[in-house]
Amino acid sequence: MVSHGAVLLACALTGLLRPQHVASQVLASQHAAVSQTVDGTTITISYYRPTAQGRDVFGEVVKWEDLWTPGANWATTLEVDTDVYINNEPVPKGRYSVWVQPRQGKVWQLMLSRRARVYHLWPPPLEEEQLRLLITPHQDVHTEILTWSIPVVTRDAAMVTLRWGTVVLPFHIAVPPSRHQHLTAEGRTPFVGSWALQVMENRASSGSA
Repeated sequence: MVSHGAVLLACALTGLLRPQHVASQVLASQHAAVSQTVDGTTITISYYRPTAQGRDVFGEVVKWEDLWTPGANWATTLEVDTDVYINNEPVPKGRYSVWVQPRQGKVWQLMLSRRARVYHLWPPPLEEEQLRLLITPHQDVHTEILTWSIPVVTRDAAMVTLRWGTVVLPFHIAVPPSRHQHLTAEGRTPFVGSWALQVMENRASSGSA
């Protein structure tokens, strides 16, 4: 027989184990994503957005020459669903973590790693590097919250930019055309043109004046 005390204890434990409304931890750097489709190819950047908070971003928050993911928490990722070219370098479709090395007074480096899921304090090993580019940063008005954007889109390409503090770091992504247009010889004529050459003989006339 179960005692009255055991029943009361069971009820008490049940109450303690009942799901509670627990507030989830709010991250200081909020998650964001930007995505753009260019001629059937989707480009997606996923990242966390730290704020400058009156600090000198580069040199103070991000040390010169350090390899840094342009975001916070988990590493920023770039994903493309077809093979593309980034600044004219081939990049297979897939998801990559993004890393930047800011260099004072020099050209910066941008690196893509095949190890996409990695914490921002642990740069991936060099053997997993997919691409490394040299990019010249630009100076512009202050951007308080780190921002990735795709401000320019054409038929077969897009310009991607990173902005934080007064720095703008741009790079170019070109996508393969989704359709190839085939024209017959007759259909190409209005575009390529046609020419005819006629040679006229210059015959001197004979006869008396």
